[in-house]
Amino acid sequence: MPKLSILFLGHPQPRDRGDWLHRVRWPGRALATKASVHAIQTTHPDWVKRALAADVLVVLMLVDSILSEVICQRRQAGKATVFEISDDFSAVAQANPLARYYGRPEVQALIRRLAENSDALQFSSRFLATKFSSLNSKSLVCLNQLHSLEPYLPHSRSNRLRIGWAGSQGHLEDARQLALWIGRWARHSEVQWSLMC
Repeated sequence: MPKLSILFLGHPQPRDRGDWLHRVRWPGRALATKASVHAIQTTHPDWVKRALAADVLVVLMLVDSILSEVICQRRQAGKATVFEISDDFSAVAQANPLARYYGRPEVQALIRRLAENSDALQFSSRFLATKFSSLNSKSLVCLNQLHSLEPYLPHSRSNRLRIGWAGSQGHLEDARQLALWIGRWARHSEVQWSLMC
């Protein structure tokens, strides 16, 4: 019996860091123990054909009007589509280079329409689920796979508590505020603080 095919569909981005690791590669590895898992980006010349063919399609918060037709055709074929909301698209931090884009009413309306027309929603945090779960009667929180970062961190023989923050430009103000609080701890010799944006 052939394995269920799952396709992650995302926007063009590096595949060796950031969102791609903790929202595509690591969850995909876990799912691959039970299913045939693939991931492509919208730069792939056959992305629409591949999206239509997969048993389960996970759309990674793409904003593309073509997806409305893809979701419609998939539903007619009895295939499941899951739309992921991984950021608060209604309140993107102004420091984020995409803030103007996501702030456009037509972009927000399309995200809402795609979320409503999909078979289910997945969220990367409980906050997002609370805010947007009304868009679809079926939803699930799939927290970022942060535990999988351990093999990538440098090993330390120190007994010091290590606290870190990593985020995009859009999280710079969040990191600044967090640094004020954690900075107090970091003055102690047993605490190590690291910031990466």
